[in-house]
Amino acid sequence: MPRRLMRVGLVATLVVFATAQAGAQDPTLEGMGGIRGRIVDASTGQPLSRVQVFVEGTPWSGATDLNGRYTIGRIPTGVYRVIVRQIGYTPKTVTGVVVATDEVVSLDITLSASVIQLSTIEVSAEVERGSALALIDHRKAASVLTNAIGSEEIGRSPDSDAAGALKRVTGVTIVEDRSLVIRGLQGRYSSARLNGAPLPSTDPDRNSVPLDLFPSAMLESIVAMKTYTPDQPGDYTGGVVDIRTKDFPGGRSAKLSFGTSWNSNTSFKDGLRYQGGDLDFLGVDDGTRAIPDLVPTDIKVIDALVGDQQLQDIGRSFSSVWEPRPNTQPVNQSASLSLADQTNILGTDVSLLAAGTYSNSYSTKDLIERILVTAAADEEPETDYTGAVTERTVRWSLFGRSNLLFSPTHQLTVRSLYTRTSDDQARELAGYNRDRNTNLQNYRLRFISRSMWSNTVEGDHLLGMLGDTRFHWRAGYARATSDEPDRREVVYEEIADGRFIWRELTNSGLRYFTSLADRDYSGSADVTVPVGRGEFKLGGLYLDKDRDFFTRRFRYRTRGPLGNAAFMSPDQLFSSDHIAPNLLELEEDTRRTDNYDADQRTRAAYAMVDLPIDILRISGGVRLENVEQTVIPYDLFDLGLPAVDSARIDNTDALPAINITVAPTDAINVRAAFSRTVARPEFREQAPFDFVDFAGGFLQVGNPALVRSSILNYDLRVEWFPEPTSLVAVSGFYKDFDHPIEQIVFPSSELISTWDNNESASLYGAEIELRTSLRPFVDALENFSIAGNLTLVHSRVQSKDSLQLSGGESIAITPRERALQGQSPYVINGSLTYFHPSGRTTITALFNRFGQRIDKVGTQVLPDVFENPINQLDMVVQQGFGRVSLRLAGSNLMNADAVYEQAGQVVRRATRGRSVSASLSFGLGST
Repeated sequence: MPRRLMRVGLVATLVVFATAQAGAQDPTLEGMGGIRGRIVDASTGQPLSRVQVFVEGTPWSGATDLNGRYTIGRIPTGVYRVIVRQIGYTPKTVTGVVVATDEVVSLDITLSASVIQLSTIEVSAEVERGSALALIDHRKAASVLTNAIGSEEIGRSPDSDAAGALKRVTGVTIVEDRSLVIRGLQGRYSSARLNGAPLPSTDPDRNSVPLDLFPSAMLESIVAMKTYTPDQPGDYTGGVVDIRTKDFPGGRSAKLSFGTSWNSNTSFKDGLRYQGGDLDFLGVDDGTRAIPDLVPTDIKVIDALVGDQQLQDIGRSFSSVWEPRPNTQPVNQSASLSLADQTNILGTDVSLLAAGTYSNSYSTKDLIERILVTAAADEEPETDYTGAVTERTVRWSLFGRSNLLFSPTHQLTVRSLYTRTSDDQARELAGYNRDRNTNLQNYRLRFISRSMWSNTVEGDHLLGMLGDTRFHWRAGYARATSDEPDRREVVYEEIADGRFIWRELTNSGLRYFTSLADRDYSGSADVTVPVGRGEFKLGGLYLDKDRDFFTRRFRYRTRGPLGNAAFMSPDQLFSSDHIAPNLLELEEDTRRTDNYDADQRTRAAYAMVDLPIDILRISGGVRLENVEQTVIPYDLFDLGLPAVDSARIDNTDALPAINITVAPTDAINVRAAFSRTVARPEFREQAPFDFVDFAGGFLQVGNPALVRSSILNYDLRVEWFPEPTSLVAVSGFYKDFDHPIEQIVFPSSELISTWDNNESASLYGAEIELRTSLRPFVDALENFSIAGNLTLVHSRVQSKDSLQLSGGESIAITPRERALQGQSPYVINGSLTYFHPSGRTTITALFNRFGQRIDKVGTQVLPDVFENPINQLDMVVQQGFGRVSLRLAGSNLMNADAVYEQAGQVVRRATRGRSVSASLSFGLGST
């Protein structure tokens, strides 16, 4: 039913868009202009409906709809004063509103509530306008601690996706270029939403939304909530990020952009490539890497179950491409297009927005990969490899949104987003392996395609007969996939005469196929009842998340002596001529724990109040949340063996929260908050599935014995807004964890990486923020502004003396205190921006640095692996020429590498190179 509803909504959106285009009026304003914008309550940030907007001294006026939006069209060119009035609010006059020919000026306005009628407030248009101002107004009015970055700031950075943009936000860092860390807490402790709706994960190893899936060209803003409120799911502790896609610009408009970029480590230089499929440019495998049709779906491919001839035919049916080849890499390319329109169909105001983006990029990184097994300074690494990896990343997205305003008090919104990213990798590693006591060569080909389809239908209704009670509902369906077809890996070993010979090791001759499909079905509803100047909110949510995880593994084994064939290249060795009944034979290596189904059902109800009392504002309530989660491994083939242990969690939690704000003046907020939240094991962490990344690497395996964690959160913040676009803020926070879940590594018969509940942990820190123009300090610098933030975090984990596994098995480990995994002791962001008085030119320099953080937690004699700090310096220049905009950007200008250390030794290094990009944007139609 949810799928059918989403499909109907998407089709309806497309039909309405086509109808609107056919029946829309002329796209120009026939020599005139217009004004559009949004009006919100200055104290709550909520949109105000039925507000009257007048252009002084003219007959032109308008009124806001349910979303607080208004549009006044066909105004002659000139400079005007705009008057805004609403009963219960102080009137406001905005001066200096410039209306130009064939353009629609954007003017967002805030109104302050008044108990008695006050004289009209007068402000200039420049003060009232701008996305930075809107975000600061939202932050100032919010009942909780928030930080945000808007499209205006995103456009002044070289970041191509949400992951890059978020690292500029106070207290936020990004791990592996896509995973979210807030206040030193990653994975399960921080979550992401899309326009307020939950999102599934495309990552089989963690329940985090890969933020590189969301192109920056589609983003209106990203808001990070640092404190919990009962109307949000209770499974975040560091914070929750709401990714908000583009909103309607008003009227009809179109924007087209093209871009390219060059990287010093990759562009026009030799990298590694291999022959793939014809649809790789779309991030889709065309079947080239699929499991061959000859492979049976219900029988394990081993010689005891299939005949010799069938085994030979199956072994020869796989692709014979095994090794990467040198290939010159081109420059990167990107493009985007957005279209928007507003019209009226059968008395209903309809707004439509459609957008699409595409990018094709390449990166080559020189690698160092080492693994230590002791902390002894003179101990040789278990593995000591160097090499290179080339990755081609294709990313494209389609977004559609329609608003149907049936009346000023009833609205339906339909959103649909499809985004796909593929990473096509070719890797070579070579070096010493102590276990084999010789040098090895490792070749790997890997194609991973990730996609997400998110759909929501939501309604907003203002019930005037119930004292302007608001009713909001949302139905959603989202599907995320991760497909890794035919990972190929071979290992060669050096012999006495210096030549390399193919060896039949664990990952050598491997063909690995895996896919993941996560589905989210969600429904929520809430009622907001005005209570004086405050409100009472009551609501509930149902969320059903399920996952299908599929894996098959195949390996080629020797059937007899290889002779001189063992010295052949991989492509020659694994050719059809050498497959059974000759030198090599295919054997399936799929394990009983390789496949699993998982499901999580969340049922929640909450009640909360938001009460302003003079200079005091109290927002709080409680959420009752029940979660049932199961992870069921299954054998792909029925061999009559006992079932593998399943994992199950069933918890009901009462999750209270209270946020208190004291505003002694209009420019100062003092905030305090307390809440209880939880963190649950992720599907992958409970599944017994295991895999080794490379010869001599860690064996990563899940732990079904994990239990959920409980966290108490305390926050304090002081905010000062000396000017409408300036702020100074200082925050402090403390978090107390019960049974935190951590990934650990310990030596056994091989190096094992798994997850476990530690006894306890604590985390505390501070955040300092500054944003201001330099005009108050030096008049000559009036066109410059600075922004910066510093986050300091300290954490302490008390580990246990044993690792608990399923079935009651226990492994003794050495207890100790350490920092939380992924937590940086500090994060620094800074930016300096120059604005030309014409508004056509901006130049921005940006800096980012994070402190050393634990990448992998060691146990026993095995020390922790640390990721070293990176100094990231970027610069962006934007220049407008009428409807054309040129953007030049340089990133990683200090050429910093990603470096990981263990016991003072570099165990991993990846070069990143400097990048320079250029893009042209064209505005078409009304702007």
